[in-house]
Amino acid sequence: MRLAVIGAVAAVLASAGSWYLLERRGGLAALTGAATEVMSREDFTDTLVWGAEGTLPTNSPWWLAVLAPHTTTPFDLVFTLGIALAVLGVTLTLALVAPRFLRPVAIFGSLPLTLYALHLLLLAAPWLPETGWPAFGLHVVVLAVFALVWRHFFPRGPLEQVLWWSAHAVEDRIAPRRRIR
Repeated sequence: MRLAVIGAVAAVLASAGSWYLLERRGGLAALTGAATEVMSREDFTDTLVWGAEGTLPTNSPWWLAVLAPHTTTPFDLVFTLGIALAVLGVTLTLALVAPRFLRPVAIFGSLPLTLYALHLLLLAAPWLPETGWPAFGLHVVVLAVFALVWRHFFPRGPLEQVLWWSAHAVEDRIAPRRRIR
């Protein structure tokens, strides 16, 4: 629970710090002027709401006060880390209190590379919906069914198994195990 609290506090402090600098210290007004030099008003609004595509402009230090997705500003990074810590803290606490409830999530976590690769293949499939809730729901169902069926028969995902074999092959070459005769 401490991890969850620390994460939540970090996220709130990052959000409050960004708000204070932009709204109370005049950062937004200064940033608006600087932004119009390098982008349209619509692009500026999109950047503040949806985040950056690539990097933020460097024509004003006020850009560092922005809290928007994918901006890699200090506030964005602390906020993102805070949310991640809070989620980890809550899920670890739930795992202690109700382990059966989180079993499906643990199964997903046992083959992350395989599920990510499968997700990318689903995104590239031309016959599937590309965006929206139907696409999201379809991906979750396909990945969940695959993970549950796979884990019923194997301890690791196929890509995780390849990595496991590779790691042990390297280990055997670097530090061979002593064979007992």
